[in-house]
Amino acid sequence: MQDVIAAITDGAKLVVLDPRLSNIASKANWWLPIKPATDLAILLAWIKIIVDEGLYDKDYVSKYAIGLDKLKEAVKECTPEWGSAETEIPAETIVTIAREMAKHKPHVCVCAGRHNAWYGNDIQRIRAIAILNALMGSWGREGGYYLRPKGTVPKYPGIPEYPRPEKPPLGYPFTFGLPTTEAIRNASITGEPYPVKGWIVYAFNLIKAMPNPKATKEAIKNLDLMVVVDVLPTDTVNFADVVFPECTYLERYDDLKIGKLEMFEVSLRQPVVKPMFETKPTWWIARELGIRLGLEEYFPWKDAEEYLRARCDAAGVDFEELKQRGVIRYPEKAKSYITPTNKPTFNTPSGKIELYSKQLADQGFDPLPQYSKHDEPPPGYFRLFYGRNSLHSFSRTTNNFMLTDLVPENELWINSKKAKELGIKNGEHVSLVNQDGIKSPTEIKVKITERIREDCVFMAHGFGALSRGLTRAYHKGVGVETLITRYKIDPITGATGMRVNFVKIIKEA
Repeated sequence: MQDVIAAITDGAKLVVLDPRLSNIASKANWWLPIKPATDLAILLAWIKIIVDEGLYDKDYVSKYAIGLDKLKEAVKECTPEWGSAETEIPAETIVTIAREMAKHKPHVCVCAGRHNAWYGNDIQRIRAIAILNALMGSWGREGGYYLRPKGTVPKYPGIPEYPRPEKPPLGYPFTFGLPTTEAIRNASITGEPYPVKGWIVYAFNLIKAMPNPKATKEAIKNLDLMVVVDVLPTDTVNFADVVFPECTYLERYDDLKIGKLEMFEVSLRQPVVKPMFETKPTWWIARELGIRLGLEEYFPWKDAEEYLRARCDAAGVDFEELKQRGVIRYPEKAKSYITPTNKPTFNTPSGKIELYSKQLADQGFDPLPQYSKHDEPPPGYFRLFYGRNSLHSFSRTTNNFMLTDLVPENELWINSKKAKELGIKNGEHVSLVNQDGIKSPTEIKVKITERIREDCVFMAHGFGALSRGLTRAYHKGVGVETLITRYKIDPITGATGMRVNFVKIIKEA
């Protein structure tokens, strides 16, 4: 965030698409309070303008991309006027920003954001963002997106290959063999495509993080065993058969962090104090379980330091230096930008940027992003948005006494005009009821603001803990997950879109 703000104050232009005026949006040249669920429309309109007006980087696209003709055909109806009708952003603003981006190419980054599973068609929206960057010539160009450096750290030597599961993975076509939490939960409930009877949950507060907590609890009831490894008595810990109390990050070694940002780097998390009470580091828990299960050959090292030192030795990394410095960077491995001697190879079947994806077409999906409409709030309801509070990390810190003193509960952002219509005052507490009749278990404090659209409300997630062990966070604020009873799954990757719920505000007598 600091780097972004520094770039903005140094003269960079910033456009933010968001129904609410966030901290970063407040620094922008343009804040576009876009109608929720229409982001893909404005992206396609921008693509059409840039292609039709010949504003794209022709030399770059010719060298490094394929599928331009098919892209042109796909967006031929996506005019600025069409985009305006869908997004409620003026057509002239859409045109102005498209031309502004093209004016500064390739020094352009169109960013998908961090949490970007929203409405169930999220991969196509992110593909449209990647296509827009490609048209700007941004990939591998200074001022755009740098290429990832080369480099790796070998695995610990001598460990046998892990056996392959006999059953197919609980995933989606493009999860590449990895299961999704939603697929695991469904299999635990239905037994399809095969039953799942045991979970090991590591540092993941399922009850707070997944939509529809009722379904999560139903899945847990169907298990024969649930083991939870955590540092806090979270809502999820309350459902565990076995709890392994992990020590905190200041009391343990974790595995090497292999960074592949602008330059290759290896970093180390190491203990500064010994673990307190009966807590143990994760590596110890995993190794001891493996030994007791007769799997010693997969854990030939005696402790974390031996394991980490062997990996560093194999990579030519001085482990003692790493312990002193915490991170070692290798600028010689950086290959950030395209040069005559650094030709890019993109991670696609063709080795080029695929504006048209044959991979998707072969699996029966749209090879180019296609816009579709989404449900809108019923009369009297608002679309429910959620996000992070800048002083808290998810539900991990809402029981921290220093941070709780600063932000003890979350707030419900509501547009000032709507608050006046509903007779709601700033700072008072209200209840929420979603489209399925589910009422918030506690009340939430209102924050009246001009920084959000009239058809939306927003709250920070991570609050409203239901575990009495979290003595400072218990029943403070509202857990947004209690109101997220509906969700849409992206069919390509299984990403869980949760911005499809609507709530009504109730003033208690």
